[in-house]
Amino acid sequence: MFALLLLLLSGSILISSYRSLAREFSGTLIKKSLSEGATSTQYWLFLLSDKDLTTNAGKNAVINALGTEGQIDYTGELQRVGVSAIVFNEVKMLNRVEKAAFSPYVKVESQVFIDLGINWLLFGLAGIILAIWMYAQTAKPEVAESEELEIPGL
Repeated sequence: MFALLLLLLSGSILISSYRSLAREFSGTLIKKSLSEGATSTQYWLFLLSDKDLTTNAGKNAVINALGTEGQIDYTGELQRVGVSAIVFNEVKMLNRVEKAAFSPYVKVESQVFIDLGINWLLFGLAGIILAIWMYAQTAKPEVAESEELEIPGL
């Protein structure tokens, strides 16, 4: 029973890994935020795309990002992407952040970081292997040879 639950959990982790590795983004960092949950913290980067950067509103967003560390005044679309804590701490305002589809790397200016999808992929594969091993151990119980007990006086 536990092996089946572990297999299902590992499968869902593999789906999350696929979704993380398949995503693609690129742009200039305008804003970053984090949201703390009960069990984990999610780190968000808000990117301004290259085509929006050429508009007047995009240029104003860049100027606002230079002047403030808080909220920016931008009415256009910012692309929100989730990243690891390491990427979140290393990226600075107006850095270029990009990731190609199915690439395990997130590029920040000249630095390269590993995408969280790789961690999830490894955890998912390890969980599936462990679930198969657990099932194999419980599927055929060892038959203990019955030993004759010698009871004195019988």
